[in-house]
Amino acid sequence: MSKAKIIASQLKPPTCPFCGKPITYLKYYAWELVEKRFILKDKGEAIEGEFTEGESVDVDYNSIEYCCPFCGRMIAQDYESAIKFLLSG
Repeated sequence: MSKAKIIASQLKPPTCPFCGKPITYLKYYAWELVEKRFILKDKGEAIEGEFTEGESVDVDYNSIEYCCPFCGRMIAQDYESAIKFLLSG
């Protein structure tokens, strides 16, 4: 994909087919199994646990949704369709 296509999609972004607002990004939702490091932090008077350095270990691919950031409606269900939509402006 060329930088020119990405720049063009930002200058004239596609509009949501449901609410009509211009969209420069989509929100990604999926059920994922995430692995994170859990460490202890000294917070002065208390010691607290903190999660750091997370990464996705597995994804339920049937749960993936790419949604409008304004109205929340689903626009795409896979990576390729999400890219195609964002370049369609």
